[in-house]
Amino acid sequence: MVGMLQILTYMFAFYLVVKALEFVQRAITAPKESRRSAGGLAVLVFIACLGAAVLSITAQDEQALGISTSASSYSPF
Repeated sequence: MVGMLQILTYMFAFYLVVKALEFVQRAITAPKESRRSAGGLAVLVFIACLGAAVLSITAQDEQALGISTSASSYSPF
């Protein structure tokens, strides 16, 4: 069960990074007048999405490690 949750977390993190790259792509193709402000916003969104992806993966991995160590201490084998 924990493994499936980790897989879903990794998929969510990948989705966040892809969406952030989509923002960057839209900023690059923006009209010349608004390219600078769109680029700044795209960089902020990219940093926020990348940070959220890293934090969610880190938190999920720590929870999975805690569950696996507690489960192995109860094992009769």
